[in-house]
Formats: sequence, C-alpha cells, structure tokens
Amino acid sequence: MPDIFVSYAREDHDWVSLFTRRLREKGEWDIWWDLKLLPGEQFDDAIESALDRARCVIVIWSQHSIDSRWVRSEAREGAQRGVLVPLRIEDVTPPLEFRSFETPDMSKWRGDGSDADFTEIVHVVHHAIDQTPAQTDADMSRRDRTARTAASVGARGTLRGAVAGTAVAIAIVVGIGLATRGEAPIDPPVASSLATLVAASTIVPAAHSGATSLRLPELSYGTWTLRNAVDADGDDFSNSTIKFTSQETTPDGLTLKGTMTWRLGELLIGTEGFSGRYIDASRQIYLEGHYVSDQRLALGSYSAVLSADERSLIKGTWGSTAAPDQLAGVPGRWEASR
Repeated sequence: MPDIFVSYAREDHDWVSLFTRRLREKGEWDIWWDLKLLPGEQFDDAIESALDRARCVIVIWSQHSIDSRWVRSEAREGAQRGVLVPLRIEDVTPPLEFRSFETPDMSKWRGDGSDADFTEIVHVVHHAIDQTPAQTDADMSRRDRTARTAASVGARGTLRGAVAGTAVAIAIVVGIGLATRGEAPIDPPVASSLATLVAASTIVPAAHSGATSLRLPELSYGTWTLRNAVDADGDDFSNSTIKFTSQETTPDGLTLKGTMTWRLGELLIGTEGFSGRYIDASRQIYLEGHYVSDQRLALGSYSAVLSADERSLIKGTWGSTAAPDQLAGVPGRWEASR
C-alpha cells in the first residue's frame, strides 16, 4: 500500500519523476504516482484504491493540473481526509477551493535534495505519514462492509450508524457557474507554515458513543431559493434556485445530483447541472457543475453549510473562471432556504 499518493497532470511527468525519486531517497516511502496497473486491473479502481490507502496526498499545481478535474477530485479527497500537501511548480494560482492551504512555490527547484523548500516538504510529509495510521487489507474490508451497510440502511430510509471520526473543515470557495473576470480568494484562513497546516488538518478521532446514530438530511425535499446572493460587483443573484434531484447514502454522508436555475435580478439566465457531496461530520455541501444550458454560463464549484434545522444553506461562497465573452460574475457570498 502507498505511503504517498502524488496527484499531477501527465504533462508534468518529468518533474514529478525527479521529485518522487528525491522523496524516496529521504524517506524510503512507497509512492504511488504513475500507472502501476496489474493485468486485468481497472484504471479507476486502481487510482481509488491507492488514494484511499495513502497516508499523504501530494498535489502538484501547474498550468495543466489546475484545469484537471481528476487532480481537483484527488486534491479534494486528500483535503477531506486531512492529509493534503499541495505545492506549485509554476507561477499559477491554485483552484479557488484550495487557496486556504499554504502552497510552497517549487517552480525554481531543480532536483536539489538539500534545498530548503524541499527539506520542509519532506518534514511535512514525515509528519502527515506519522499521524495517519496505515490502512490494512482488513481495514479496507471492514470499510467496504460499512459502506454496503450504510447504503442499504439509507435505501430503507432508516438511521445511519454513528460517525467514528471527524474531518477538519476546509475553506472551500465556490463558483456560481457564471463567468468571472478574476478569481480572488474571499478571506481564506491561511496556515502560517506547512507544518502547521498538516498538524491542524490531521483527523482526530471523536469519542465513540456506542448506540448513538445520526439521521441524514433529506436535501432533495423542496426547492432551495438563494437570498443575499450578491457578488463583489454588487450584482444580485437572489431568487436563483437549487434543486437536488437525487441523493445516495455514502459512509460519510451523501452523494448529490441536481440543477441550478440562475437569475440576475429579474433576468432568467439559464440552468446548470451539478453533482456533489454532503459530508455529515462537518455538515458541508460541495457541488460541482457539469453542464450548462447557455454558452454564456461557466461551470463552477460550490460550497455551503447545512443549518441545524436543515432548512437553510449558510456561509455559501462562490467564484469561477471563464472566457471573457461569457456572462461576467465575480466572487461573492450567498445563502439559501427552502
């Protein structure tokens, strides 16, 4: 099983090859960074298995990887598990949802194993691996059984088992699906150092409560209407709506699908289809657009927190990137209720 999973764009293969070679020299770690498929093994299954078992997820941001949905998804998984270590190898701005993470600039690194920035990364990787228990085959088997049980219970509409741990919430900023002229962060909390980041994001087990069980919310009931949805330019997107068309139970919450209908004042702009997740431990909802009905709209990412009474989405933020000729929008904040 890998100690480290490296997420990167294929165009950066040569840089990653040198980087992983130097990492192995420092820690003799098992690093999963390239396609190591066994005969008959499925591509998606191999990646998922390596990502699930890895004790540290290093994400390489570059001009190519910031546009990769694969890399974003892998980074999101590492962040949710509290084992993400991001770094930049080009002068790029990481995707909006990951800007709250301290991300060292390695664009000038040329393979020197004694380089100060590289040495700090090695220290952080050591810390992440030491703080994250290794996943055995028995652990994975138990986890698979838990997933199947949770799915079965969720399908019957009954209570789900108690959550044994809690993941640190990350400040994921989201996109309204409308294009933006800029993608500046919205007051993200920035860690003072990589070591502080990893220490703060390590998963801490919660006290086991025995018979305690949690009920998953019915997000697909009703239509959510945006309010106080104003961006930095003062454009008002209130009265836009979100409809969750389906939800499926997972070990940590729900997977979601749905549509958004966007309005700018009284103007109906169009719709956007999305998929996403609800994380029960943090009550966070993460959504990502997959298609739009109008070419002026840009696909975006979204986040909010479900209120205790499950009637409101609060602390919502957005931001997206798009071509200049697409309908403009800039980072903003929103809420929604049903």
